[in-house]
Amino acid sequence: MPRDSHRLVPSLASVGFAVFALAASAHAQIHVDPAGSDLGAGTFGDPFLTINHAAMVASAGSTIFVHAGTYGDEQGIVQLGTKDLVLQGDGAAITTLQPHATATIALAPADPNVATPLAHRVGILFAGAARVHLRDLTIDAQGFAPASGQLAGLYLRGGVDVVCDHVAVRDCRPTALGGGRANAVVVRGDAPTDPSTLSARDGSFTG
Repeated sequence: MPRDSHRLVPSLASVGFAVFALAASAHAQIHVDPAGSDLGAGTFGDPFLTINHAAMVASAGSTIFVHAGTYGDEQGIVQLGTKDLVLQGDGAAITTLQPHATATIALAPADPNVATPLAHRVGILFAGAARVHLRDLTIDAQGFAPASGQLAGLYLRGGVDVVCDHVAVRDCRPTALGGGRANAVVVRGDAPTDPSTLSARDGSFTG
């Protein structure tokens, strides 16, 4: 055996560990862009189009980077909360999510004494028992609720824990385009087993 052959195995092991570490790091960072495609790889250079698709393929603990731009109907109804994730925008002034113009989902209204579901237009629905961290983005509700339903910029239920850093929720006040009620944020805790919580730092929730 050559004198220096003992160095070969540690060297290959180190290379293998480095490759694994890089792969794990790449897997934990997923990118979304208004010009992306859900058929892409979800990388910085080949981003996905929708937040829902990124969340579906993400492993728990991943960060979804939402590139600067305006996101709208192509997103469908954004739903998070079944796994721990970070949703990281490029800045609240330049990263905007608008709820789908017409798509609604049946949810209990904001009044905790009312359990009968109503049609809701929602910016982001958080449903589940995971922890989701929102950073540096804006939810622009565009000021209209379903005619016979409600509008919510953020809606939490099912025990989810949401933290907002530099997040703005705006234009939730209904206009003539809709006759329903609106709320910047709805936090539902319908049973002791689902104490949904919201923490906010350096953000704004306005009508």
